[in-house]
Amino acid sequence: QSSDFTAFTKGTDVYLVGGYDPMYTALNQVTIADMADFDNVSYKAGSKLGTSRGDIDAAVLENGDVYVSGGFTHENEYKEPLNSVEKYDATMKKWSNVNSLNEERGDKQLVALNGKVYAIGGEDKVDVSGIPENELGDLGARSIVLDSVEVLDPTEDVHGGMAEWRSLAGMPGQLFRFAASEWEVEGDGEEEKGYIFAFGGQVAYESECECFRTTDKVMVFDVGRAEEELESLDLGSGSGAAGMALIGSGIVGSLSFAVVGLFWFML
Repeated sequence: QSSDFTAFTKGTDVYLVGGYDPMYTALNQVTIADMADFDNVSYKAGSKLGTSRGDIDAAVLENGDVYVSGGFTHENEYKEPLNSVEKYDATMKKWSNVNSLNEERGDKQLVALNGKVYAIGGEDKVDVSGIPENELGDLGARSIVLDSVEVLDPTEDVHGGMAEWRSLAGMPGQLFRFAASEWEVEGDGEEEKGYIFAFGGQVAYESECECFRTTDKVMVFDVGRAEEELESLDLGSGSGAAGMALIGSGIVGSLSFAVVGLFWFML
């Protein structure tokens, strides 16, 4: 029995990764369900994660590599999410560590698009170590909902054969516990195009209701435009994240939208 795990598929196998047991202890287990015969589904143990973690997501690249990152663990008493990232090599059947996220993230989304991995939104924690329980503020004083986005290009060689995460344009609003999916669009030559959709989720804390309200909004990230801006930054100052600004409205394919940033817009 487990919850808050992630899953991905390889052929007829479904991999169930990490999560929490009934006592809310983070797991490093990987269970493989063989779905070749629905009338005779079998289960076996897979290669374990290097770190026990729950509230995670997975991204699968076209070459078969799988990335799992962030999440929470009982090993630090859930005081802060993890920023570590693990890659699964299906050929070697082995997990290995890669470059860590710039920000610790739990309850975020990982999306694979154009050979890259995107980490979107999520939750961070405020360090309340040493503060008596009766002096702690409400939930909003303990959790930070993120609006930031990072991207990893595994083909880059930045640190002696290791790629690094780079910051992209922030989301129009803070968001965690949401769903996300990619939409790949064919570009001209080496031009990268595509969109990432973020659906629903919970937004920043509101003291009025003492809660993290849910939302029915759909946010869309224009990957191609963000990459163009990032490249111009690399060629220019060489630092900083792609910014945001209100720039009106437009159309992508048959999708009408109101643009909320240079690279993000709302449906």
